[in-house]
Amino acid sequence: MEKLVRDLIPIKMQEAGLPVRFRIAHSEERLQLLAAKLVEEANEFRLKPSIEELADTLEVLRAVQRELGIADNELEASRDEKAIARGRFDAGLVLTLE
Repeated sequence: MEKLVRDLIPIKMQEAGLPVRFRIAHSEERLQLLAAKLVEEANEFRLKPSIEELADTLEVLRAVQRELGIADNELEASRDEKAIARGRFDAGLVLTLE
């Protein structure tokens, strides 16, 4: 089994005396691995809503942003455009579909 991990995890494992094998992801697979990691972290947040799990999810989102070459101001502009056009999630509205 393979999964994307933070950069220092193999070093921490080696320091703890644990056997570790790792490789560096090819550029063609990085986005797929990040997408899988995002789902993993989002599920962890769903099971345990906490600042730590939210921070992990944000770290993966920032890695995706870097991988796609999206600047902070571009991302914020896109987020603002959607908020103006569709609103935010502040009201907690739940749509019932029939």
